[in-house]
Formats: sequence, structure tokens, C-alpha cells
Amino acid sequence: MPGRSIVNQAALIKRETTPGTADVTSMRRVLGLRVMPGFTDDGESFTASGSKVPTAYTYNTNLGEHEVESVQDYNAMTYTLCGGFGAPVTTTPTGAVLHRLHTYTLNPAGADPLASFTVMWGDSTQALQLKHFIFTSLTLGVERSSLTLDSAAMSHEPITGIAFPTVGITEVPTVLAAGKSWDCYLDTTWAALGTTKLLAAYNGSVDFPDKYSPDWVINSANPSFDALLESEGFEPEVELTLGFDAASVPLISGFTAGAVRFLRLKTTGPIIEGAIPYSLEVDLTIRIISRGTITTSDAGSVQVPFTAQITRDATTSNSAQARLVNTVITL
Repeated sequence: MPGRSIVNQAALIKRETTPGTADVTSMRRVLGLRVMPGFTDDGESFTASGSKVPTAYTYNTNLGEHEVESVQDYNAMTYTLCGGFGAPVTTTPTGAVLHRLHTYTLNPAGADPLASFTVMWGDSTQALQLKHFIFTSLTLGVERSSLTLDSAAMSHEPITGIAFPTVGITEVPTVLAAGKSWDCYLDTTWAALGTTKLLAAYNGSVDFPDKYSPDWVINSANPSFDALLESEGFEPEVELTLGFDAASVPLISGFTAGAVRFLRLKTTGPIIEGAIPYSLEVDLTIRIISRGTITTSDAGSVQVPFTAQITRDATTSNSAQARLVNTVITL
């Protein structure tokens, strides 16, 4: 049989009602997402007396760990934002016909609501089924000349021999953010977020690292992990590069006092209906933890880099929230 071309391998996605219970009905092909499946297998070798090479191998744990590539697509971000925040609350604004508001809220004191999916990868000849598929991380990068969005995913052990769906598929088109569509705000209270626009912000990068670990139980009926649970040590961070101006000087001088600030990254896209555009607002409670080496750009501007932790606001208890407006009716 000749080799298989990657251009034939599509990825379809559907949210599961029960994590780990596959659902391949009415799946979506999200054109702003690219998934490359991977296998992670673990076991133990055994070498008998008098043997130089292993004579047996015990298979213990099997799961899928997958590469997820994306662009800053207002529709695809419905899925990838789950890697940082968990499942959104979706509402229909008053008068809305085509657009929906998806609100993602990071719980600073407990586990976030889990969103699990079934992913089918392949074509009508060969396919893999990835059930209990969960986006596990999120990095959002904003510069005027470069926009990035990275994620990763885990799932139950990928399964072969499942027919690739060919009917009832909905394509979700891309609607892309642009470098010129982003704005950055830095304020002193959560309530005031969006008031003070930074006029010399060069870089804003938000990193939500992996926060899920597989829970392995003794149960022969379960071919993979029992659940993905949030583990300790989750420390999301922000990289922020500002001009050497009145906005950055207080951060330099007041850094050791541990002052908390409030950052908003906002992008506005094309109109959906009426006066409502595609949009994304990411609000963050941050504390500066380090200052980097002052640099200059190709244009000669002086730039000051900061690293901040995402923390919890003592007044509102808010930590991080994202509000996404697009035409995806439900997750």
C-alpha cells in the first residue's frame, strides 16, 4: 500500500456529554485548528537470568498526548481558550441572532469546569478516535508584527478501527485577529480595567502551563486514565514589554513592594451583525516578579521587559477572565 498523504488527514471535534464517552454525531471541522496525534506508553522491561537483552515487557499506562497548532482565530479560540480557563459560560446577548458571548473564568481557589471532546483524526480509509480529549495549556502572544497561539492536549489512548464520519460535518470558518487590532490597558483596580491604555506596549504574552495530570485507577474496564485532574504547582505568567515611559517607571520603582496591577489585552475584529464585532478581551490580575534587561528595537526605541505572575485580587477575588464574541453558537 502506498504512503498516506498528510493533506488527506482531517480533524473533527465534538464536545462530550460525559468525559470519555465518545460522541461522533454532528462533528465540526474547525479550520483554525490543526491536531497531530501522539501516543505516550509506559511500562517495565524484565531481563531473565542468563539473558543479555530483555525477555519481557509489562505494559502499564497508555494515553494520547497531542500537538495542537492554531492561529488567533475568533472562532477556533472557543476551543483553545479551554486550555487555560476550562469550559466557558455561553450566553445570547439581547437582540443577538448570529453572535454569542463566551465567558471564561479562571477559578483562583479550585478546579475549573472541565470541557472534554471526542476528536476524530484521519480520513475515510484510516482514522484515529481520541476520546476524553482535553486542551491542557494555552499561550497567547501579542506583538504588532507577530501573533501566536499555542496549546496542547491529552486524551485516552487513541483508538483505531473507528469509521471516520463523512456526514453531518459542519465547517467552522476562520476569522482572524490582526496585529493592528490589539490594545493593551494597565490599571490599578479590577473595576477600572480598560481605562488606561498603554501607548508604548511592545509585547504581551500570557502563558497558562499544563495543569492536568492523569489519574490511574485499578480497573480493567478502563483502557486508559480514569480522569484528568488539576494538580498543584500551576503558575500562569505574563511577559510584558513596555517603553521606558511614565507607565513603566512606576513598575520599575515599585516592583519590590509587590504591587498588584490589572492588565487587559483586547482585540476587535469585523462586524458580525448590527454594531457587534468579533472580539476578545483577556483581563488579568498580575504581580510583577522580575525585571529584565533593557533592550532597544530596530527602530531604536528603549524597551523594558517585565515578568508577572497571575494572582488573585483581594477586593474582587478575580484572577483571570476572557470574554469572546463570535458566531460559534455552543462549545
